[in-house]
Amino acid sequence: MFDVPSEEASKSIPELARQADVQIVGPGAPLQSVITPEVKGSYDVVVALEMMLKGTDLKIGRTADGILTISVPGQKNVCIDRGESMTNKSSLTTTVSWFAMLFASLQCAVAQSNDSQSVETIVVTGVRASLQSAQDIKMKSSEIVDTIVAEDIGKLPDNNVIEALQHVTGVQVSRNAAEANQILIRGLPDVATVVSGREIFTSTGRFMTLQDVPAELLARVDVHKSSTASDLEGGIAGLIDVRLHRPFDFDGLQIAGSGRATWSNLADHIDPLASALISNRWQTGIGEIGVLLDVSYSKTHYKEEILDNYISSQSIEMASSPTACTYDASKKCAYIPLTEGAQSVLGRRERAAVDFSAQWRPNQNLEFYTDVFYTRYRNPNSVDFFVGLPWIGANPATATLFPGSNEVKTVEAGYYDLTSSQSFRSKTDTYQIAMGGTWTGDKLTVSSEVAYTDSTFKQTGYILDTHYYPGDPPAYKADFNYKGTGTPYMNVPLAAVTDPANMVMRQWYDQWSKQSGNEIDWRADATYEIAARGLKSVEFGVRYGNRFAQNRGDNTGGQDCDSNPAESSPVYAQQGARNLSAACASYRRVANGRDADGNIIWNTVPNGPAVTLNQYPGSYHITGGSMFDGKFGITKFMAPDPEYMFSHVGDLRQLFGLPATAPSDDLTQSFDDREISWAGYVKGNFDFDLGSMPVDGNIGIRLIDTSATQKAYTLVVTDHGATASTPVTTNRYSFDYSPAVSKKDNFDWLPSLNARIKVQDDFFVRIGLSKTVTRPTFAQLNPGLSLSASTATLLGSGSTGNPNLTPVQSKNADVTFEYYFGPSNNLTTSLFYRRVKGYIGSYNTEMVIGGITYQVSQPRNGSDGDIKGIEVGYQQFFDFLPGIWSGLGVQLNGTYVDGSFQNISKYSYNAVGIYEKGPFSLRVAYNWRSGFSEGAAPGGGQNPQTIYAKSQPWLDLSASYKATDRLTFTVDATNLLDSYFQDSFGKGDLAAIYPRDTRRFDGTVSLGLRYRL
Repeated sequence: MFDVPSEEASKSIPELARQADVQIVGPGAPLQSVITPEVKGSYDVVVALEMMLKGTDLKIGRTADGILTISVPGQKNVCIDRGESMTNKSSLTTTVSWFAMLFASLQCAVAQSNDSQSVETIVVTGVRASLQSAQDIKMKSSEIVDTIVAEDIGKLPDNNVIEALQHVTGVQVSRNAAEANQILIRGLPDVATVVSGREIFTSTGRFMTLQDVPAELLARVDVHKSSTASDLEGGIAGLIDVRLHRPFDFDGLQIAGSGRATWSNLADHIDPLASALISNRWQTGIGEIGVLLDVSYSKTHYKEEILDNYISSQSIEMASSPTACTYDASKKCAYIPLTEGAQSVLGRRERAAVDFSAQWRPNQNLEFYTDVFYTRYRNPNSVDFFVGLPWIGANPATATLFPGSNEVKTVEAGYYDLTSSQSFRSKTDTYQIAMGGTWTGDKLTVSSEVAYTDSTFKQTGYILDTHYYPGDPPAYKADFNYKGTGTPYMNVPLAAVTDPANMVMRQWYDQWSKQSGNEIDWRADATYEIAARGLKSVEFGVRYGNRFAQNRGDNTGGQDCDSNPAESSPVYAQQGARNLSAACASYRRVANGRDADGNIIWNTVPNGPAVTLNQYPGSYHITGGSMFDGKFGITKFMAPDPEYMFSHVGDLRQLFGLPATAPSDDLTQSFDDREISWAGYVKGNFDFDLGSMPVDGNIGIRLIDTSATQKAYTLVVTDHGATASTPVTTNRYSFDYSPAVSKKDNFDWLPSLNARIKVQDDFFVRIGLSKTVTRPTFAQLNPGLSLSASTATLLGSGSTGNPNLTPVQSKNADVTFEYYFGPSNNLTTSLFYRRVKGYIGSYNTEMVIGGITYQVSQPRNGSDGDIKGIEVGYQQFFDFLPGIWSGLGVQLNGTYVDGSFQNISKYSYNAVGIYEKGPFSLRVAYNWRSGFSEGAAPGGGQNPQTIYAKSQPWLDLSASYKATDRLTFTVDATNLLDSYFQDSFGKGDLAAIYPRDTRRFDGTVSLGLRYRL
């Protein structure tokens, strides 16, 4: 809807460009002599421009980069030569002008022979163009938004979406398996994700796993920190909109691609990445048609190294300890970790994605589109464990304590240890197809869309544990905080830990799961234009969603040879078969009647030799490389081979007395959820003067009615009683699967207000007030109870959902101050406050079922809490500096967050140095976040009971050289500081006494190229 007054063209045309959010360049002097007529109503931007210039000899064109141009006939215009005449051709409507703005800012040079009629434009490319476009979107947004814009087709500023987002003010990320995999906005992880404004999710999750979306497909990523009534509900922290390309974003034929080779230093592997885009648009007898295809493929080998201490739950007698032993008060005991170990995490990520989009514009008022999006993720991975048990065979005479504590710091130990390989193959496939259209009238605009989404996650995993005897104690020295580094040290004899004849098979886990979800959603939206000022327009709409989520899986418990079969365990029959198996021959238990309480008495009666890895050629491997470059004793160790486990899984199952086929599903791992939701909203857009200051914004409300049905199963263990005379063959316990069905309705109303006060043309104050909700995940609502018996390496565990959970609510207030002093220069400050009600956390409870103690986790709505803080950002290019120094630029931002929830870093900041001059571009990005609480420690007697992560720095670099207008060479490097992640049980002085994990991540170096034809 345009409202451009009649005035001199040098003023009216910039006003048209502002309202349409496009870039228009033209000659200065000729425009000053033209008075354009008033343009009021909904028009295509080119049609509006033609109306304004009717009767003049000025020509309208468009560059290959999407910039609209105005030129005088007979004068050479480089931009028009590169583009095509748009005088009689329909162009982009204002409904897609955001995309036009994106590419309009990339580059344009207009050369004319007459200096007095030179085109008034600035050439911007690469990083600078990206930041300029992002700033323009932020300035013109009706809510509080930060944006990352692709520097070029197929190039975000970083190598994946989450890595790029970590540099946005107020955003923090966490890493796992050598990749940033979790994002928090202002301390909260409950972030809604949409693709091009459309809901999308991964399997049974509420939102999409962002790292599954290849960065090469993206046009931009918007981070919404405040909400409007038209926004999709679901994220109390905010909303992230991943924007893909469409054919009408480009002017005519567009072909682009990129390729990159990446070397990972720990994995020591070179991997490929490739992407390609082709798009075109044509005028036909039925209107304008555009088609786009964008594809991407990448493969990455990765490695992560971990040294760890587990819960301090064991004790050794030690006379110098200040603490009496729990079993004998006359003796002194010191506490020692249950395990001290090492982990080598190896994996391969393969990501592929396809974005297909078709648009049809029969006339300037009507447009239809079809979008198809597919993303594929494959992640075979394994974790090799060395599990030291230093309390077994520990020599108290060699032990030392942490000063002022009862905790062992060093000891000579190592009589019995474990190694393990945990190997998984996971794959995710997500499909989405959407069809919709928009009709634009004089005052009314109506749009509608129907979409179908289907997402499936499958995982198969096998775990084989072995034990070995390092030698006569003491076999090695254990130091639980080596030289104050917060990292354990163990100088395990290499010969003992790499000999397959020493490795005795002990435990087997056989796991599979399948999660799937689908949704049909439909929406209809309308905008009615009312006036140029005051209440400008009203938006209203409705959305219907029909979501289904399903989970299937087997019992995740393991088969431990060196444990008594548990009669009250649901896998007792399997334990009995395991007890008689070849793998467990040396551990064999024989039932020898019952005791007075009716419990079976088990005696160990071996009936065969131990089964070791050397008896099965190819069943083992030695970890590659050198753990932490040998700084902490252990450098490598032997573990079962992941590939062997997958290729010989039937043989291994039978070795442990199980059928060769995959285990059947466990009903307690199953749930089926159906959720129907209706949402409606109304929003008024206003524009008025507050004294001399223009004020614009919106006010509205969104109403959501949700009805959900959850179906699952709960395991019921019934004790029928037994006495000493009850035969051991008589089943004392019975196991029943009781259907659990729950139904729940919720109604939420979400008001919102966003206002922008233009104190000056370059200084804005924004105010955002809103209420947001996040619904519990489907797994959290699962009413079933599942149990897994304890093994040598895992405590008895259980999990259950909570169908009585209520949505998390947040009442939000934001105030921002934004000063813009150039196309890509700004200084901003944001104050924010969140009042969170019913935040969902996971709580562990000890439950004794059939005489077995389980640590059962269950989600609950916790107490209310506040989050408040401040963000400060500064961005500038130093164009005023002389010569080559004028290419310098900087991005600085910092965030302070105060809140009582998990994963909140109180302080975080980014410092990004930029240099861009001529064909050369360089960007160095430093990120830092302070320590934070990770939540409760696992059960088993650990004290302190909270895990805290330490602060972590991160440094990346990217550079490019534009060899020609079509070809750019790139260099990227990540984790230049070789940063570690560390955490501990407790913080402050306790962190030195109870260190937990030290993790080392891959660093990468990439060489690549981008091309545009």
